[in-house]
Amino acid sequence: MTCEEIERWREVGANAWILEERRFATLQERLNELIRGCDVAIALPGGPGTLTEIALTWNLMIVASIPQKPLILIGGGWKAVFDEMFRSLGETTPPRQRRLLRFAPDVHSAISMLQLHD
Repeated sequence: MTCEEIERWREVGANAWILEERRFATLQERLNELIRGCDVAIALPGGPGTLTEIALTWNLMIVASIPQKPLILIGGGWKAVFDEMFRSLGETTPPRQRRLLRFAPDVHSAISMLQLHD
């Protein structure tokens, strides 16, 4: 899924592995479709955009705006980020909300988690 706002900011286009591009006018439209249209959310290492996708998906599940689904974050970086958040902010995120996030060290582990989920 791509969007015109991102393409105006950095003209890179969809990567070579994309078989079907779904393009949206705004980043908000893209995020909405990306989050609501998936059965599983897997986040690879990334930056602020990926963090936005994680946080929005997680928050929508917390408030039951979308059904709960596997939300798997790949790589030690995400685990470190959220461990620090939980450590620093304490009980602002209760255990039932923390359990919605799952961490996998690599893609193969994430696939195994999904196979156990079925």
